[in-house]
Amino acid sequence: SRFRETAGLDAKDASPYGGWEDSLLGGHCVGHYLTAVAQAIKVTQDKELKEKLDTLIEELGKCQDKLGTGFLFGAKIEDKTNVEKQFDILEGKASGDTWVPWYNMHKVLSGFMDTYKYTGNEKALIIAKRLGDWIYNRVSKWDSDVQAKVLEIEYGGMNDCLYELYFYTRDEKHLAAAHQ
Repeated sequence: SRFRETAGLDAKDASPYGGWEDSLLGGHCVGHYLTAVAQAIKVTQDKELKEKLDTLIEELGKCQDKLGTGFLFGAKIEDKTNVEKQFDILEGKASGDTWVPWYNMHKVLSGFMDTYKYTGNEKALIIAKRLGDWIYNRVSKWDSDVQAKVLEIEYGGMNDCLYELYFYTRDEKHLAAAHQ
């Protein structure tokens, strides 16, 4: 439901899970879920599970399409006029509460990559490409001070999933974003 809320779409009476999923870290479990289900499909070839995964990918694609920037996020949004605010806060462009938005993004992007890698779902790769472009557009504007500030708080797996994205896309933007 948070992905739909972030995109400004009707949440269809769904509510987020409790705990971390109803917080500034919300959405990362969807990334874990995508990975787990894609791995299960690879092993079991379960058609019903594949249909559910394909539906989820389609719905997440609608969220990304609605935002129109490539951005896709499922955390609790405290400012609907700036759905990227957690990233702005981390970079020093805004003030307020943030947690670890790049950790969150890593889990989500990895989930799309694993969905493509294990099931061949082309839509998952398209979503990942667009998300990779959004990431590049954001991180390519960092100077060394902003980069150091972000990495001081959140050195994680973004470079890993971006290198994997580059492996599939061969888009130099994704390689540059991984280096950043």
